Amino acid sequence: MITLAEYLGFIFSEISAARKMGDESAVAIAKSYAKDDIMKFFSIPRFKIPTMELKIPVAISGIKFRSVLKLNVTPEEFRSFIRSELQKIEQDI
Repeated sequence: MITLAEYLGFIFSEISAARKMGDESAVAIAKSYAKDDIMKFFSIPRFKIPTMELKIPVAISGIKFRSVLKLNVTPEEFRSFIRSELQKIEQDI
């Protein structure tokens, strides 16, 4: 199994390769436009993706931790506490 770092590194590498391909295509289009009497006045098609969201499935095969905390509350007390905190946040917003 590959690590998360390896997986993310591959994705970033592929995004960089895609950018390079886009840039090379823009250069080829620019050269083609430059040869045409009318097209030479057109802007070269190019775009940026300002944000990108990737849904990456992750399986955790192991974890290292130093301590374990045990909560001495009932599940209902915990849910009540969380609801209360969420209401406080909602009011602040």
